[in-house]
Amino acid sequence: MGYQEFSIESAVDLTTRNTPSTKIDGMKKTYGILTNPSRSTEEFIAGAISSLGQADRNIMYVNTSLEALSDRLAICAKVARPVNIAKARGVEGFQSVNYLNPWEYAIEGKVGDFFKKIWDAIKTIARKIIEAIVNFVKYISNAIASIGMKAQANDLNKFLRNKDNIMRKVKAAKVDEQSLNSIAWKLNAAQMEKLVQSASAQYLKAVQASKADEAILQGVSRTDLKTFTSEKDFASAFGKIFGLSVSGVVGNLHGEGKGAGVVYNGAKAKVQSLIDNMNKQIEDGVKLFKGAKSTSPKEVVQSAVCSSTKPVSIKVKDIVKLAGNDFGCLSNEWLSKNVNNVLAAMRHNEKVFTQYTKTIDAVAKKFDQVQSASHSNVASLSQLCSQLAKARCQLNSFYSGIILELTSYVLRFRKNVHTALKMYLRVGYGTKVEKSGESLNAQSLEQMFNF
Repeated sequence: MGYQEFSIESAVDLTTRNTPSTKIDGMKKTYGILTNPSRSTEEFIAGAISSLGQADRNIMYVNTSLEALSDRLAICAKVARPVNIAKARGVEGFQSVNYLNPWEYAIEGKVGDFFKKIWDAIKTIARKIIEAIVNFVKYISNAIASIGMKAQANDLNKFLRNKDNIMRKVKAAKVDEQSLNSIAWKLNAAQMEKLVQSASAQYLKAVQASKADEAILQGVSRTDLKTFTSEKDFASAFGKIFGLSVSGVVGNLHGEGKGAGVVYNGAKAKVQSLIDNMNKQIEDGVKLFKGAKSTSPKEVVQSAVCSSTKPVSIKVKDIVKLAGNDFGCLSNEWLSKNVNNVLAAMRHNEKVFTQYTKTIDAVAKKFDQVQSASHSNVASLSQLCSQLAKARCQLNSFYSGIILELTSYVLRFRKNVHTALKMYLRVGYGTKVEKSGESLNAQSLEQMFNF
């Protein structure tokens, strides 16, 4: 079965649809982004934000569905446990009673159908994250080649070539005491640069962290789930997939009995440990930006770089102080150093997460082959793996959002600094100012970013 984009609306709509859903090539949108000749920046930044928004929306759906399932399973297990124990012990009156399977009561309909929606959503989440990354890289490509970016470098060149003459006029006209509208920045250029480098390093660390979670999914993709019909077979499979010693059988997940649930409980503990580690990495990312009260990338970055997103009146001299020596943050070199860090991290993640998406597809296909509700151990395996995949997607979405927001603020920071520089030039740039000619650096801005 090929990839089909997951729709929350269709998942929660219980009405029967006569029209079949449209199947699409899962990576078609990504290829379209890569080949789009548009030089717009708004188009691609909007695309990146939209893709991450859709990913996060589906993450919320998966998270809510799995949490609700866990709650229902716990309730059903409490009901089933005394019945199953009495049945196993041959208590009078229970001989003719069937063993109760919590899965059959926790899920309305087929277990396979429930998890198919979950895995379809996870497959879509992964693709939306890749779409966001590709959109973001295109956004940066277009931004650095834009007329506005070239104007920043050209105006800086004019200033540096005629600094003494310009500064005399600027001082006489008291330009520094004039005001301009700007974001209320907390950081100067050097601090902004340090934050970009730290965030890029943390981003790389997060996306290339322990491969233990992917190894589990790859183990599932190599396992023929249809061949396991006994508890012993399932226990052996769990042991291999999760790297556990088989010291018992999986058994009825919430039942009792000697050795029952040992391997499952070990697998569950390992998955929770991996998820806790991913959540810890998100916490580390929040701490890196200091002061944030949420895990929203937008709020995390905003809290670190500015005290208000609304324009405020700031004196020119205060913006000049933030800009570094001689408006240094407007140089091609400053931009290249910082943006290249971001691009390296994003491109690495694109490669890593594309492979991860292939693994998710393989796992989803495996579970899709086992639809029967009687395979409760397959269902438990699907539950654990979907929790793991969701956590990895959530981690990636968080850091991709962080990098997107931070880079956008870096470019806005330069734009505010450029406004201050233009106020200098408006007063100090006269007929005696030396023409800029070629750039101070023989390399053009485009050459510094080899896309």
